[in-house]
Amino acid sequence: MEQANAATVRRELSWVAAWTLGLALLMNLLFAVFGAWSLRVLWGTLLGCTAAIGNFWILCLSVTKAVGQDEKHARATVSTSHTLRLLLQAGVLVLAFVLKDVFQPYATLLCLFFPQLAVRLRPLWKKGMEPKAPAEGGDRLD
Repeated sequence: MEQANAATVRRELSWVAAWTLGLALLMNLLFAVFGAWSLRVLWGTLLGCTAAIGNFWILCLSVTKAVGQDEKHARATVSTSHTLRLLLQAGVLVLAFVLKDVFQPYATLLCLFFPQLAVRLRPLWKKGMEPKAPAEGGDRLD
């Protein structure tokens, strides 16, 4: 059971990280196309991607931990994780805006949304990978 959870966490974290980094690259290209790219954008992107992927990793660990607990403790674990992860993201954004000479704050902010997009796109790929169940009623070809 533990190995299955670890494999699932690795698979989903890899998916989210790949999409987050891919979208970050696209975002940097768009900054460059519009003539707004600078090292601040790169540093903001790195900060945002690190926070976004780290946030998803902590979420995976929290949910994995909550699975083995009774309902009351599981809710508390997930709720505490949610609060701390929101505070982490808020702290990253405050850091980006306070140190805007180093980080491009909007690049940092945008990166925090990339994992959500990756999670929402995941079912589209999973549908194509699932084997189709045979139709009920035999092998009729009506």
